[in-house]
Amino acid sequence: MEKRTLGSTGLQVTVIGFGAMTIGGVFGPVDDAESNRALHQAIDCGMNFIDTSDAYGTGHSESVIGGFLKERKDRGGILILTKGGNNMATGKTEFTPGYIGKALEGSLKRLGVERIDLYQLHNPAVSNMQAEDSYALLEKAKADGKIRHWGVSLNTVEECDLAARQKRRADMQMVNTDFNQEAAPTFAGAMMAGLGVISRVPLKRGFLSG
Repeated sequence: MEKRTLGSTGLQVTVIGFGAMTIGGVFGPVDDAESNRALHQAIDCGMNFIDTSDAYGTGHSESVIGGFLKERKDRGGILILTKGGNNMATGKTEFTPGYIGKALEGSLKRLGVERIDLYQLHNPAVSNMQAEDSYALLEKAKADGKIRHWGVSLNTVEECDLAARQKRRADMQMVNTDFNQEAAPTFAGAMMAGLGVISRVPLKRGFLSG
């Protein structure tokens, strides 16, 4: 499968990754054994990165992935992206260093890894990014070897524009489908600034794939 360099990180990621929201049970009951088989098939077919969050099933998605990783002899070639700061169960977000620090430690434990390849703040608002909430904490986590890179997963064009201007992070993730191209102009600027760009829900959670 084709790979591309994610911004200035040096990470070689496949053009298609495994989105792990559904296996957390966000949309209803799931069969963990089936989720495990799907993860194995995705990697066996050539994908090399998995995108999850501590919010997907309040950590269940990460736990399923952690079990899967223990079964892979090629663990070193699988890149893990996870996120923190957005509690989908309560609808609340928090990006303070104290909260994000605990969230990161929880993700490391559930995934069963010593280091996460890419850690993202999950849906921070413009005000959070302007205040640079937890940026220093994430830089320290990077220096301590707990994460390789960090970025932001966003919802609006305004947030994307700010992320591209700040240039502090490794990447940004934004909704980008055939029906929603609002952020496309920002993507070009972000890539020129050395930021990686990851499309969120490119198939509209299955709607565009039939």
